Amino acid sequence: MEKLKFRLRDIPDSGLDLSVELPRELLASALEGIEGADLDATTGRVEGQATRIRDNVFVRGKLLGVATVACARCLEPARVNLATKLDLTLMPEAEGAPDPDADELATSDAEFATYEGDVIDLTELVRELCVLAIPMAPVCREDCPGLPIPPEVAAAEGALEKASPLAALKSLKVPETP
Repeated sequence: MEKLKFRLRDIPDSGLDLSVELPRELLASALEGIEGADLDATTGRVEGQATRIRDNVFVRGKLLGVATVACARCLEPARVNLATKLDLTLMPEAEGAPDPDADELATSDAEFATYEGDVIDLTELVRELCVLAIPMAPVCREDCPGLPIPPEVAAAEGALEKASPLAALKSLKVPETP
């Protein structure tokens, strides 16, 4: 997954343009354990720019793509848009990420991470963005009715609806008070 790795010294003063098709291994890792995930129907790419001020690297851009997973209602394939903003600040590991509670940067949408040596590796961060972009209960369409109810189950449910849950109380007799 070398496509999402670059060296600090390779970032020119004007910034390093990023236009990377996400590797199949990264997409497979992001879809691992997701019901009905179809790797062949999933695509993704990162578009953006990496800039640097001394040893701090700022990556701004977006994750674009589509994942195909099972619909939570009917289990048919559901196409999920992976479009997510990428706003990341990377600092050398020795400095560590700042405490967001102690800094005015807490109000920004930027995420913080560290890097080791002079290699910037966005692989794990982009994988996390892919995972987070997939909803907990994806649907194939907003008006998806869900799985069809078998006729015998529908008939049994209809019979239950006709009987009042309070019908049993009619047979109870309350003792008269003197």
